[in-house]
Amino acid sequence: MGNTSENLIDQFWATIFHSKFYIEYIELLMKRYSRITRWMNIFAAFVASSSVAAWTIWSQLSLLWTILIVAAEALHIIRSYLPFDTRIKVIKELSHELSILDLNFERNWKDVSIEKKSDDEVNSMIFDFRIERERIMFKYIQEDVLPDVNRLINKATKHIEKELNYYYNISEEKHED
Repeated sequence: MGNTSENLIDQFWATIFHSKFYIEYIELLMKRYSRITRWMNIFAAFVASSSVAAWTIWSQLSLLWTILIVAAEALHIIRSYLPFDTRIKVIKELSHELSILDLNFERNWKDVSIEKKSDDEVNSMIFDFRIERERIMFKYIQEDVLPDVNRLINKATKHIEKELNYYYNISEEKHED
């Protein structure tokens, strides 16, 4: 028992940070996909419901109305090929499982940070976590690759730095020094 090396403490902390970052990032992706899906639905509903009202102005705005109808129909056709609905469902389930795994792993931080665990114990915890994380990732994301959206990456990073600083009074940058 005891005397955890500084390198393994850093590695444990980095694992916590990156795990929390990834969960935050995929949740931001899910919100983005939900927004896109909602706007596609609103557009399609608007065009469909206003088609009755459009008959009264058909002669004046026929070109605009034709473009809107064609766009709504095209959206209806290609929507089934877009990944948004599937990704929303997958990300919800993935996020939930990763969050539980993350909290179970994070529970060990205090013992690791005060060097109550041996290097072998900490190393085993890190690798057990990574193995379980890979199993969960493969379960939900086999063929589909989630995109890297820089704006969301930056937002997730800032959010996690604030969260970890709030709970542990430490951030990734501060810990790496």
